[in-house]
This record gives sequence, structure tokens and C-alpha cells, in this order.
Amino acid sequence: MTTRIHYISAPAGSGKTHQLERYAAKMAGSEKRKILIAQPTRDLIRQTAVNLRRANPDLPVKTIYSSANGDAVIPHIEAHMANADRSKGQVLLISHEALKRLPPAHRVHWNLFVDEIPAIFRCIPLKVVKTHHHLTEHIVLEDIAAGISAVRIADGHEADITALKRNESDDELLDHFREIATHLLDDNRTVMVETAAYQELLDSRKTQGEVNFFSILRAEFVAGFNSVTFMGANALETELFILWRALGDAEFVPHPHLSKRLRYDRHQNGDRLTIHYLFEQEWSISRSQMPSDETGLTLLEGIGDYVQRFFAGQRFLWVANKAAEMRMFDQNDRLPPVSHGFP
Repeated sequence: MTTRIHYISAPAGSGKTHQLERYAAKMAGSEKRKILIAQPTRDLIRQTAVNLRRANPDLPVKTIYSSANGDAVIPHIEAHMANADRSKGQVLLISHEALKRLPPAHRVHWNLFVDEIPAIFRCIPLKVVKTHHHLTEHIVLEDIAAGISAVRIADGHEADITALKRNESDDELLDHFREIATHLLDDNRTVMVETAAYQELLDSRKTQGEVNFFSILRAEFVAGFNSVTFMGANALETELFILWRALGDAEFVPHPHLSKRLRYDRHQNGDRLTIHYLFEQEWSISRSQMPSDETGLTLLEGIGDYVQRFFAGQRFLWVANKAAEMRMFDQNDRLPPVSHGFP
């Protein structure tokens, strides 16, 4: 079934979230609609709730997200959506991750807005050449394309995959299978594997290394809402739009109101970006720690030294993997690996 999805695609700073706040307040207030907003971080959820309450003191605004005490949020979200007064409007804010795990019940009266485009593709590498039977005894493959097979739970083995996911014995070895088991049990996901690599694993021809499983979250995970809107920078170029279009899962339509109220839909700065490459080899953590030259610096340290000399004292913003210790740079100028809505 094809899911109809409205979208807003515009660069950071164009006012997407600000316009969403105004539009959600109008829909929930004067039109008495129920609005569910999914955002990527707790900080953004909290800030949006503050903005909504400040501008609309009488508007019911609720936030439900994970807390330090470890309480499960999904039952609270389900209960809130189920018990909401249908004659009154309100705004509920949750996280992207909660939306991905939200059961389909109680959606029909809610209008969903997803602020920032969530990741829907996941690669799950498993180094299990000696222990793969804990998983492979319970799954089967179905050909879907040249060299690629879909992975599904074998008939009668769902309880075994559920046991892998729960890992009630807290076994460290079995814990490696928790993520793939979780994805296999998710009805909204398609899990795939390279057929030849998987067969090598089964035939014991693969003696080391890993097998990669690929998981795609399909558009069904947002089906059932009264309306669905995704908004983000360059939305049409994200993996979500590209994959869902290729799969035929979704029909994308510009939002009839929000798309017209932004400051701009593209930057007017012109072609001002120059990209510099330091080397052509593939990058990895192990390569980053290799000696770069006779000075004894690692490759990563050598890069840091070069970048500092390149900017010659000018201040610059930088981003690196979490594990990268770039202590030679100003830590106050470091951007997070995933930068949502930076102005």
C-alpha cells in the first residue's frame, strides 16, 4: 500500500521548525486537531515545547521522551494517544526513535509531523563465522534482486528470534545478535543480505571477516495517521525519499501551506564551497592510527597538523567521528556528527 506523504524541503535557517510551531498551534487551537510532532533530540523537543507554550499559553502541549530512570516511553505515548479527548486539540512531542517503535493503534485522529528526516537505512555487520548458527538456524532467504536476498524468520522460529532479542541470560556472545533480531521482528522493516556472502558463511567457506545485513525501514511505519508530513533540508535527496520512491512505498507531495511560508527554499549564496581532499585511500579507524611519516605522528595527528597550517590562525568549524581525539583543534568549534537544524 502506498503512503501519501507531504514534505517540506528547505535549507537550514529557512524557518521550517518555526513555521511548524505556528501551524501546529493553529491546527490544535482553532481547528481542534491533534498534532504529533517527532523530533530527533530531547533538546529540540524541549525547545519546541517551550516555544509553543510561550506563544500559546492555553494550548495543551505534552512531551514524552526517555528519561534517566529508564522508564519505557512507548506505553506512555500509546496511553496518551488513546485517552486524548477527541473534541479538543493538542500537541504531543516525541522522539524519532519512539516514532519508529510506535504501534499502529490510535493513529487515525492524529496528524504527524516529522521534523528533520530520520535515518531509515541500517547496515548491521556481524563477525560470526563460528557462531552464526545462533541466527542462521532460524532464518531463510528469498531472492529479490541479482545477488541480493531478503531475510525473513523461518516458519515456527519467531520465538527463537524473540529470545535472541531479549537475551534474558545476558549472554555477551548472544548479545551480538540483538540488533539483527530486533530488525527481523519489526514488520515495518525489510532485512537483506548479499546472497553469495551468506552462502559462504553457511558453507564454512568464510573463515574470517564479517557478513553485512542491510535493513530498510519502510513507509508503513508512518501509515495510519490522519496526515503525514516530513520536513528537512534537501529532503528529496535523503535516503528516505530515494529508497521509498525506489520501493514504491510512498507518494510525495509538497505541503500546501508550510512550503509557501518559509523564508527561502534555497540559499542564494552561489557556488562558494571548495572541497579539499587530503588523500584518496579508504578511511578507517585503524588507518587513522598508522604512522604518517618519520615524525612519528599518526595519520590523524598529521591531518590535524596540516589543517591548522592550512587555516593559518583563522577560526574554523570542524566535525569528526566521536572517537577522533582532535585535541589540537578548538573544542568549542566542534560540530556534532549529526547536525539537526543548524542555523
